[in-house]
Amino acid sequence: SRRRHTRYIGDWSSDVCSSDLFSLLRHPKKDMAWVALAGPMANLLMGLLWMALFFVLDAADIDEAYFYEVARAGVKINLILFAFNMFPLPPLDGGRILTSVLPNRYAFRFARLEPYGFFIMIGLMMLNLLNYWMVPVISGANVLLNILISPLKFLLT
Repeated sequence: SRRRHTRYIGDWSSDVCSSDLFSLLRHPKKDMAWVALAGPMANLLMGLLWMALFFVLDAADIDEAYFYEVARAGVKINLILFAFNMFPLPPLDGGRILTSVLPNRYAFRFARLEPYGFFIMIGLMMLNLLNYWMVPVISGANVLLNILISPLKFLLT
């Protein structure tokens, strides 16, 4: 019904959780992966834009350290957010992506971890085990951003 959809478009003050969104998808399991990928991909895009700003500043011979540090911080925070969100544990985006690619029998069992996901994450952080995920994912994403930015670097030098 039309009224049901307006809540998601017009009323930004209400919380929209992915389970509400899930009921609106035509192919819920497959489409949820695309919805979950949107956040991490936005982080990669923002990281790419901050990296582009860094090289544009360099090409323009702007000698203000503040702008370089802001661009560096923009790249860094977006890579951290990308890696964190891609961790394969519900309710994080990586967990939703993994749930959508698992066979239904396993996806259902895996999705049952969702109420405990943040407690598991806190435990992994306290035990310093999350670094075994974060460092390689951040490094890989950084390599990807450097590959994607290389044509701009070539044009600016």
